[in-house]
Amino acid sequence: MESSTPGIERARTQTGALLRRINAASAELATERFTYTSPDGLVRATVDGNGALLGISLAEGAVRTAGLGSQLVTAVNTARRAATLDSRDRLASVIGGKRADALIGSSEYDGMLDGVSSDD
Repeated sequence: MESSTPGIERARTQTGALLRRINAASAELATERFTYTSPDGLVRATVDGNGALLGISLAEGAVRTAGLGSQLVTAVNTARRAATLDSRDRLASVIGGKRADALIGSSEYDGMLDGVSSDD
């Protein structure tokens, strides 16, 4: 086996350090909670910072509401978008903003997340 050049070793070291920082950020995000409640208060969805769905709550009478399915989808998607934007900001601090934008998308939509709460 050929010995590695110093440049390759340096790249391996940098990549390993970057992966450790990304994994640490991902573990931290798993502890975050983002909850969206529909404007009428009937539907609530909670996700973790990685976007994993943790729970859906329906208020009494919600099952008989027309459009319940679309309210559920909106609640989950809005909570996930908030988690995605938060994770984008954290990832940007690790790999840089342009790279994070390329992977996740821009955070220009933050203002569209009315009704989302975060437990951070």
